[in-house]
Amino acid sequence: MIRQKENNLVLVLDIGTEAVKGLLLNKKKEETELFCSGLTYFDKYRSFETEKIEQEILEKAISNLLSGFGLKEEKERKEVFLLFGLAPDILKSRILSLSLKRKKIKTIDKSEEKEIFKRVLDKTKKEISREISQELGILPSDFSFLRLKFLEIKIEGYRVPCLRGYEGENLEFRILGIFYLKNGFEKIERVVDNFGFKEKEVFSSVEGLICCLRKEKPDGLFIDVGGEVSQIFFVKKGILKRVKGLRFGGSFFSHILGERLGLTDLDARILKERYANRELSLDSQERIKEIFSQEIWFEEFFDKIKTKIPGILLSRNIFLFGGGALLPEIKEYLRKEDRKAKITVILPGQLNILPKGAKISKNPQYTNNCLIYKAFLNKK
Repeated sequence: MIRQKENNLVLVLDIGTEAVKGLLLNKKKEETELFCSGLTYFDKYRSFETEKIEQEILEKAISNLLSGFGLKEEKERKEVFLLFGLAPDILKSRILSLSLKRKKIKTIDKSEEKEIFKRVLDKTKKEISREISQELGILPSDFSFLRLKFLEIKIEGYRVPCLRGYEGENLEFRILGIFYLKNGFEKIERVVDNFGFKEKEVFSSVEGLICCLRKEKPDGLFIDVGGEVSQIFFVKKGILKRVKGLRFGGSFFSHILGERLGLTDLDARILKERYANRELSLDSQERIKEIFSQEIWFEEFFDKIKTKIPGILLSRNIFLFGGGALLPEIKEYLRKEDRKAKITVILPGQLNILPKGAKISKNPQYTNNCLIYKAFLNKK
């Protein structure tokens, strides 16, 4: 039992497509203390035929996680602040570039800056809404914007931190729109609200990634390998240029093992994770590697991506994170595309959030949790 009166508890949940991963943190002024970490997989043996069953499965997974954290009773949760993120098939991101021409060439003051930003954000919402409706075949009433963020501002081709105090006629903007599909989001929100947390906020892991990019300013490809859905981020000089969601993830490897070896979903997943962590005997490692190498669909899948998005894998710097980031097959395929590529796995310990030596510091399954928390710490 955690003595909450002496702590400022923050629960960070990453609600994915096959599991809920959680961190229970104590937020202090100068540092963050890690109390607990854990993950619970969804009970896939039950049918997802009805909304009620979907909510029961999610509620059970979160409840099991909270029990392990010492937050089984509502009275133990009422002083806990909740942060949560969702899988990219529900909480989505889109980047839009816009240009604007000013009529009066004079120094931009506070009033004009505010008016320009409003015009740009209003237009961004309209453009992204139009694209989403056409691409997904849904109505604007089926989704809602969580946040809009300026990624880049230019005046006469020069990057500037803001508009106020600058002169120029031609303005350019790159904006990140984060939005969610209402149907999926509202189901999850109802479940979360039933646990009686003090307050809650939603963040996308991409917001935390942007915070990291500002400092390091890298070029490269960032790949978040999820359970069933992954995301690819294109970055140049620390600026996020494109985001792409992919129906592909670590669970596909579990399915292969289950089918080829006659294993249950649970046993196949455990075997896959032990393989990724190199916990099996050499003979077993080679046997599984052979099974994966015979699956030509994996290569065909990446070929389709390259055809659809030319140049997607032509990056010398590739950064992996997420639960499937440790699978050697993904790294090997990327190296086959470019033998000179530098492939780095982003670990929680590298994000300067957790205390040194924290138990999960080297586990990329919790990188998204840390990015969600980093977005929260850096919100304005």
